[in-house]
Amino acid sequence: MNRFMKASRVGFDLKQHIPWQVKIVAKIILARLPLSYGFWEWLSLFKHGEMERPEYAFQVFCRHFERVQFPRKTGGFVGLELGPGDSLFSALIAKALGASKVYLVDVGAFARTDLTSYRKMASYLSEQGLRGAGFGNCRTTEEFLMVCSADYLTAGLASLNELPTAAVDFIWS
Repeated sequence: MNRFMKASRVGFDLKQHIPWQVKIVAKIILARLPLSYGFWEWLSLFKHGEMERPEYAFQVFCRHFERVQFPRKTGGFVGLELGPGDSLFSALIAKALGASKVYLVDVGAFARTDLTSYRKMASYLSEQGLRGAGFGNCRTTEEFLMVCSADYLTAGLASLNELPTAAVDFIWS
């Protein structure tokens, strides 16, 4: 039995054995091809992360939030997430933790627009004893963002120029 056949029988995953440096170079080269993010995600080559899982997104947000101190942390703060990727969960989480405004900045519109996943996030927050944004009547992502007091800006670095000067209390990625 050759090595490949033996490896595939025991669940060998080639991606786990490729050095991260090689993966980064390959992604940079592949990203220059005129193909959509959806195509690369379908091939399982590019994925922005696991932020579409409520418990994971909440843990990641809280890990960042707990590490910093700033004057309006207990309420009324303005947050900025750099690279929200596949979900806008951070808008809901930040709102539940007292944010008055949230900016979500990415290089493209990659976030899911199906409100079902955001309703699951709101339920998860409720289970954690946090009050959700109350967007039950929303029919679009734009309405959901408005209820969360969030702006989803997808022009990359140019989007940062749209933010008011000295308006952000908490930045995470």
